Amino acid sequence: MNHYRLRDVAKGQRWSHFWTYYGFTVVAAAVILALAGYTGYLIFGKPAVDVQIVILSDQFDLREEEAIRSQWESLPLDINGDGVTRIVLSYIHFDKPYEELAADTRQELLTMLSVGDTMVFLANEPGGRWLEELSLVAVCSQGDEEGEVFRLAVAQVPMLGDFRSMDGLTLYLAASGKDPSAYQVGRDALLQILKPYLT
Repeated sequence: MNHYRLRDVAKGQRWSHFWTYYGFTVVAAAVILALAGYTGYLIFGKPAVDVQIVILSDQFDLREEEAIRSQWESLPLDINGDGVTRIVLSYIHFDKPYEELAADTRQELLTMLSVGDTMVFLANEPGGRWLEELSLVAVCSQGDEEGEVFRLAVAQVPMLGDFRSMDGLTLYLAASGKDPSAYQVGRDALLQILKPYLT
């Protein structure tokens, strides 16, 4: 097969010639640049999240997601001090005991736990039982007394909004976080907000 320089190819055939000999290289370079750009965005440009919330429920309504996020973002939870509260909501369908969940749902839960940046769980009864069995939720102690699992019915906290998706859920604080200092700041800020609703 003969190779010609682009300037030696007839004008009407240059585009076809270019794609025949350089098309794969151009596409490969574009994919590599896109991946590099996205990785750079994740490392340097993505806004920092203040609170990661995981919802374990069987009744979450995606149409309410934005309203729920806005409600949480109206709370004074600017943990990283950038002047803006940013909340990330993750939803996992949890409708039965953990052992009976589909394999892909169990894998999703394990992946979520391995990341370790969840601060708040909003869970239904089977989800809450699973969290407590694995000691994934915070225990709050009073003085020398042994602490109890921190749990608060979402219905008791009007500021969390009146959403169908929140019916019957319980709020738990995660037992720990990937960044201990940021976790402690976030936990203290959240406890301060919830203090009037604790009995």
